[in-house]
Amino acid sequence: MLSLLALVYIGGRIGGWVAERLKQPPVVGEIVFGVLLGPAVLAWVPSHDTALEALSELGLIFLMFTVGLETDLSAMRRSARSAVGVAIGGMVVPFVLGWGYMQLTGANDLEALFLGTALVATSVGVTARILGDLGKLSTDFARTILGAAVIDDILSLLLLAVVSGSATGPSSIAAIGLIAITFVLVVTVGGRAIVKRVREPSMAVAIAVALLLAAVSSRVGLAAIIGAFLAGVVFADVPNIRGKFLPLVTLLVPFFFVHIGTLIQPGPILTIAAVTAIAIVGKFFGSALPAMRSGFANASMIGVGMIPRGEVGIIVAQLGLSLGVIDTELFGVVVVMSVVTTLVTPPLLTALAKRAA
Repeated sequence: MLSLLALVYIGGRIGGWVAERLKQPPVVGEIVFGVLLGPAVLAWVPSHDTALEALSELGLIFLMFTVGLETDLSAMRRSARSAVGVAIGGMVVPFVLGWGYMQLTGANDLEALFLGTALVATSVGVTARILGDLGKLSTDFARTILGAAVIDDILSLLLLAVVSGSATGPSSIAAIGLIAITFVLVVTVGGRAIVKRVREPSMAVAIAVALLLAAVSSRVGLAAIIGAFLAGVVFADVPNIRGKFLPLVTLLVPFFFVHIGTLIQPGPILTIAAVTAIAIVGKFFGSALPAMRSGFANASMIGVGMIPRGEVGIIVAQLGLSLGVIDTELFGVVVVMSVVTTLVTPPLLTALAKRAA
């Protein structure tokens, strides 16, 4: 068992290091090494191992916690006017296109809903890193992108809560949606108010809250990652919390992405191409058109900046697979789509930013 975990961790870290040398997010290298180590290629790491799955789930919970930490509600309020329209367009268009494509291919309603949900998200971390490398984080279009990306992530998680809830029980969509919205509001408003009264919560307290909210979220019929994400939102304003969590994330998150790689099975090329094209075109036009009043150049950069699905699209796919709603083939398609949209964004956004400058 320990040799297997050592192989997974070292392989993931090497993959992340190689990806960073190629100026790509570490997640790409970790997934690629998972594919290489898994049943699809070398078969050194099994897709299903109890210890690996447990560490992978912990990695997922703390990954979503850190995504929540990046959710700046104050920045969202400042950029709300421009970001809301971009976020809604960037949600509706890819969701409808993804859902419609799955309906045309004969998929059932839940498969279509899961694919549509996977296409909604925008990776805040990937987009922020690209904008930071370009020195554009303080620009109006960057604030619009990040605000819209955060809104899209929240909406996609709410949508995921509804879809996953309907997949696990007979409850009505309206009831699940009400539970999800109530849970989000109670945790976000109440939790932030409590944390503000604490002088400086320790890392141990933050870990306990993340695990507790993940468990509560699961118990009320929502995905555990919803609770973990909200825990991050609650602690987002705590000084130095991101730095304290970095060692924990560095330890656990590679297990999640390498495990994702081991689950990927070769999928049909045409399906991968179609879903990836829908993801790119749908998010670009859905996000760029509402931003046209800011000028064609800014609207184009906003559209491209919203394209990467990154870890959030992968997380949606992993949940769909664990619930038995999607099969390994569609899971692989969504993961490849998430990786490709993450890879194409940096060169496109860099080229547009230089052209605008």
